[in-house]
Amino acid sequence: MVLQVDPESSRLDVLTGVGLALRVLRIRCDETTLVLAAGKAVRFSSLKRGDPVRVICRPAVEGYLAIRIELLPRPGTEGGSP
Repeated sequence: MVLQVDPESSRLDVLTGVGLALRVLRIRCDETTLVLAAGKAVRFSSLKRGDPVRVICRPAVEGYLAIRIELLPRPGTEGGSP
């Protein structure tokens, strides 16, 4: 889930968890990061707090670098765009 988006620095804070363990990851994006919603490319700035996302990233010198961000439908919506 998106906690914070900073379009100026191209950084994204994501809340992630497995079981009872929660973690906040700060993820950096660059011009090669692909952001998708319903299979179509969207702007990084269209991400909002609370959006469910799937992020594929890799370790980098300054933390994590996002390769791909998929905006997922919000729970309760059937296949609709968030």
